[in-house]
Amino acid sequence: MNFDIPIFTLFSDFSKLQETYHLKEYIPSVNFIKESKHYVLENPLANIKLTEWNGRLHEVNYTLNTQDKLQIKQIKQFLFSKYQHDFKWEAEIDNGFGEFYESSNQSILGIYAYSLEPTISFLSNESREEETRRRFPNLN
Repeated sequence: MNFDIPIFTLFSDFSKLQETYHLKEYIPSVNFIKESKHYVLENPLANIKLTEWNGRLHEVNYTLNTQDKLQIKQIKQFLFSKYQHDFKWEAEIDNGFGEFYESSNQSILGIYAYSLEPTISFLSNESREEETRRRFPNLN
């Protein structure tokens, strides 16, 4: 099953995305990597948020514009299949707010947050590690 929803390549050159899509910059309420920039792209199926850091795409969030459980399940399967590149999704953890999937090559985290608005996210482990380092400097 296919959906008319843009798929992005994590770690890609962000300037190419800016040439292709009409992105609106926004300031998130929480941002630990101050050098990162955040953008919104409207789509009929989802409100899409993109995070750029060091000129590369590091995070994509799809907040779905539906509450239909079957459609959410189908979009989730579609997106997870599209973001799977040369690895398998593994280590599923459900914490009661969402499901977390680590890529087998440990490059990407996939998240399905279901507690509020259904949101499907993909983010680089590189940015996750940097955010953790900045949020908790005493752990280093």
